[in-house]
Amino acid sequence: MKAVLILSLLLFAGFIANSQTRVVLKLPDNCNKATTNNEIDLKNEFHFTLFPNPAGQNVTIKISSREVIGRASIEIFSVDSRRMYSEEIFCNYNELIKQLDLENFSNNSYFIKVTSSHFVSTQPLIVHKN
Repeated sequence: MKAVLILSLLLFAGFIANSQTRVVLKLPDNCNKATTNNEIDLKNEFHFTLFPNPAGQNVTIKISSREVIGRASIEIFSVDSRRMYSEEIFCNYNELIKQLDLENFSNNSYFIKVTSSHFVSTQPLIVHKN
């Protein structure tokens, strides 16, 4: 509601202002804080990291969630969208650390996708073997 009111004021100000008029709109302090807190809360619901990246023979996936992860899948796709790896996992905790063997992967860029009933996230993975 506040956002609609603010947008309406800005549009109205734009119609009545000429090029020499300056319009200053002061927002209440709590207006920005509520949005920022909501964004932080949403980002903290699920976190998924890969290391090392670029990877050689192995990559470790760490999944953290505020809720129990439950049933999830890990998939690796090539840049041309071919599924190169797929595994179903189950975790009764809110954190999972899984190491994947990349022995059968050539030097290339891939995407790792983690999916559960609570989240879907995809991150790039670079495989570079010496």
